[in-house]
Amino acid sequence: AAGTIVGLRGVQVAPPVSQDYAPAQDEGGTAAQEQKVSEDDTAYRPAVETQQEVSGKSTKVDLSPVWKAVGTFIAMFAGFLRRVGRSFQPLFLRISPAEDFLKIPSSTMALIALTVPVLIVIVASVAYFKLGRAAQYDVLYTQAQELALESQSQTDLSAQRANWEVVLKTLDQVEAIDITPETLALRAKATSILDEMDIVKRVNFQPAIVGGLPDSAQISRMVVIDNDLYMLDETSGNVIRAQLTSQGYKLDPSFQCGPGVEGDNLVGPLIDIARWPEG
Repeated sequence: AAGTIVGLRGVQVAPPVSQDYAPAQDEGGTAAQEQKVSEDDTAYRPAVETQQEVSGKSTKVDLSPVWKAVGTFIAMFAGFLRRVGRSFQPLFLRISPAEDFLKIPSSTMALIALTVPVLIVIVASVAYFKLGRAAQYDVLYTQAQELALESQSQTDLSAQRANWEVVLKTLDQVEAIDITPETLALRAKATSILDEMDIVKRVNFQPAIVGGLPDSAQISRMVVIDNDLYMLDETSGNVIRAQLTSQGYKLDPSFQCGPGVEGDNLVGPLIDIARWPEG
């Protein structure tokens, strides 16, 4: 008897959308609700506020050493140009009389006046990217190390957690400049401590299918027989076979099982698969 074509329709369920609610405020704002606190009451401030103040201060990066290094280099380079100019001035006067310098066109003088600053900016930029970024890396990495040491000596868990989170944020800035074994080691340490606080166990997941499945595939059933993995694609109604290798499961493009014509029978999209009983 001829088979019937069975159509499948996937149902998509939208995940719940989280909404952030901000507490309503009166027209007077929170300023009207603030109360004066005596000096004796300052000792009873919540630890969270102090923690936020410390974290806010620790995120500030002191780049004064970077700009100081760049300024020193520019001053040294300008002094070098002045010394070179003074050393070659007698030679120029001997080669050409002073009247010849007066004959230089104003356009040439203007071009020289524009070229020299551009060269100085180029040299300063190169110095910044080579010396300035290295100095910025040292400043940020040193700050991350100091925060890590401070976190280890903290007895308050909330403050300790906040400091380790700041360490990770600082390492993000450091690794935006350069990723080194030192930054990776410090990041692994901070992540491990935060995972221990959150009672988190990280698992190393690897893709089961080498190269992955087609983007349109929606797997609804799976059957394993020996080293073969059969998967029912709900979208197309086809069965996909993958064979186990040393690298993982690889798809078998030669395997065909799905809608089509088999002799006098018309086979529609498959809706289920099952393992054939042994024996």
